Amino acid sequence: MRVERWNVGMMERLMATSIVLLSIIPSFQLSAQHFSVGPQIAFGDYREVSSDLHYRGSGIAGSATLQWKQFSADVVLSKLKYKPSNDGTPRRSSDASQVDVRLRYYITGPVSAELGFMNRKADPEFEAQSVGAVTAGAQMAYLLGPGVRMALSGGLLFGSKYSVGDRRRHSARCSSALGSRWMRCAAACG
Repeated sequence: MRVERWNVGMMERLMATSIVLLSIIPSFQLSAQHFSVGPQIAFGDYREVSSDLHYRGSGIAGSATLQWKQFSADVVLSKLKYKPSNDGTPRRSSDASQVDVRLRYYITGPVSAELGFMNRKADPEFEAQSVGAVTAGAQMAYLLGPGVRMALSGGLLFGSKYSVGDRRRHSARCSSALGSRWMRCAAACG
């Protein structure tokens, strides 16, 4: 048998064998790890102490999540365009860019504890406040159906530093999210 004849199809067999091995082995050893990246649509409601200063906005965001056993890390980057609300006095629109980084530990059932930081930059600077802070809080997340998840989270902002020079020891934060992993659902359901 000639060597050239033996080499025909060898690369295809080698690739097929490696794909089969890589698809079988991680199912045993990496079953607790999940990684997801995706775009998001974000909505915001900005108010200050005075009810006269009220903005509503929407924009785009991107998120990345890494889960390992009971731990997870989330990074969310968002860009929102805020417009003055009809019930307020502001006349100019503003943009806000925000970075959220959260480390989460799943305690029990739908409850998890969070620790992270957030940084929001507003443009123009004094239409809305920029802020940076360390965050600590909790999250409750529920699966509503195949690929649909609802999450409610809240906590405190420690060491908040605002663009107007104000420093606060702590402020409150709350958020809600409704997400759909339609690609995962389409692959699992279809």
